Amino acid sequence: MRRLLFYLVPSLFLLSSVLVMLSGSYIKKAGGTDDQVLYYLEAIKNEVTSGQWEAAEENLENLKLVWKKVLPKLQFSIDREEAIQINIRLARLQGYLAGCDPATALAELYEINERWHNLTE
Repeated sequence: MRRLLFYLVPSLFLLSSVLVMLSGSYIKKAGGTDDQVLYYLEAIKNEVTSGQWEAAEENLENLKLVWKKVLPKLQFSIDREEAIQINIRLARLQGYLAGCDPATALAELYEINERWHNLTE
C-alpha cells in the first residue's frame, strides 16, 4: 500500500499539472469568452472603418472587461509576456481611438486579433 501511494501521489500531481497547462484552448472557448472577444474586436474594426469613434471606445471598454474576466482563467496555460503584450496593445488602441487615427487603430486591432488566436499555441 505504501509503495502504491509512493508512486500514485506524484503521478497524479504531475498529471493534474499537465492538464492545467494544456487546458488554455478549452478555457479560452468555454463560456463564450472566445466569441465575445472576437465579437468586440470585429465591432471595433467596423466602427473604426466607418468613423464611429465613440462607439468604438465603448466597445473597447467592453473588450477590456471581457479580457479581464478571461485572463485569470488563462494565466496558468499562457505565457505571461503574451498577456502583457495584449494589455499594452489595448492601451495603445485606446490612445489611437481617442486620437481618431484609423490606420494605426486598425493595425493594433489586427495585432490583438493575431495574438488572441495564437495565445494557446
